[in-house]
Amino acid sequence: MNRPSERASAATSGEGAVLTGGSSASARLLRAVGGGVLAVVLFAVYARTCAIGNGDFAAFWDVGRAALARGDIYAPGPTMRMYVFYPPHFSLVMLPFGLLPRVAAGWAWFALKLGAMILLVRWIAAVLEDAAPGLHGWRRAAAVALPLVILVNPFNSEFKLGQVNVFVLCATVYAMVALERGRPWRGAVAFSLALVKATPWVFVPWLLMRRQWGFVARLACVGAGWLAALAAWYGPGRVVPLVEQWLRLSRSVKMAVDSMAYFENQSLVGVAARLAVAFPALQRRVLGVPLHEPLWMAAGAALFAVLFAIVRRDRFRPALPATEFAYVCVVMMLFGPDTRWAHQVQVVVPLVIVTAISLRTGAIPWLSGASDAPSPGTPLQLRRIAQVVLAAGVVLLVLLARDVVGKPLDNALRDARLHFAYLVVLAATLAAVLRRPEWLALSVERLGAGARR
Repeated sequence: MNRPSERASAATSGEGAVLTGGSSASARLLRAVGGGVLAVVLFAVYARTCAIGNGDFAAFWDVGRAALARGDIYAPGPTMRMYVFYPPHFSLVMLPFGLLPRVAAGWAWFALKLGAMILLVRWIAAVLEDAAPGLHGWRRAAAVALPLVILVNPFNSEFKLGQVNVFVLCATVYAMVALERGRPWRGAVAFSLALVKATPWVFVPWLLMRRQWGFVARLACVGAGWLAALAAWYGPGRVVPLVEQWLRLSRSVKMAVDSMAYFENQSLVGVAARLAVAFPALQRRVLGVPLHEPLWMAAGAALFAVLFAIVRRDRFRPALPATEFAYVCVVMMLFGPDTRWAHQVQVVVPLVIVTAISLRTGAIPWLSGASDAPSPGTPLQLRRIAQVVLAAGVVLLVLLARDVVGKPLDNALRDARLHFAYLVVLAATLAAVLRRPEWLALSVERLGAGARR
């Protein structure tokens, strides 16, 4: 039996505990509110930097203004004095932005890009859910975030510069998912928007190999629609000159040897151009073609030969396997005349597939969880490859990025062609998975089946 003094002490202790618990809850609430406010402020500052900065979007806005006046859309605009090398229908895409003041147009561009990122995250979640249906909670969130975290610097560059790569990426993904779901017209319209850049044309040979002739025919119809829209806006007599001007400007400036040889261009095209700068004899023309161009074309033909062999083994079935799609995304990067930071957002697709393989093989135990541990038949070699590819991505694209180690070291890494080597490793990994049935079974087949939700 407690004495009065003990009961008083106990009551005081209980009261203290209640007060302490209330104080602790209040402190947690204050920290949560403070953290939320800080996050909103930081996001607002970042969004303002992206929306009103004088990056590439300022040049795109100039194109919209020039289109609005039916002027010269390929002349350097007054805001950025910068050439825009995109095909003529890009000017019609930019028309609505040209109607807005510069700052309002920048905010609209930023908001649309955020919407595109939401769609991209949903697609990644759907693909990984198909790969690992038992993944839930924080592990699911971490798996979805992993490829985006590896590419945080390219995405940051894309947003700050106001470039178009996220839209090209999402339009391509949406087009393939729409085609897989039996909505080819939607896919054709979306893919025509992705073709504001030339590099997505590399998907067309793959689609033809996969006997997607109806989609390609619809794409041609949509292209005819864009030509009709150009004729309606600029006048029929200006359509052909606009196309010729685009091709001439792209060839003379964008695809000039010095431009493509820029050390940040980590593609087959860039490697060949740097060889041409080092050995000027490679710049000589034979039958109108510089000698250095067949170098990257031959390597590109080899990449497509591998793809053809894979599709042929599948009897040219009219399907769109996700791992093949990822392989073509890497080929697109290797064909690019410019693969600087912001352009590397396209690598998210192959990294999503590698993440799916890592989940199925238990390559990252803390992420897969005990319930998803690999079966005894899981090939150890594939697990190791997935681990190496993801770890190399974290080291090269995150830990050794310019904002972390400084520009001189980052430039040295690019001079050493490490980013190019990483693209080659990604292509080789996906090709190996596609060539080996026992590995392909641990990949992911569908592009968007889970995304219906």
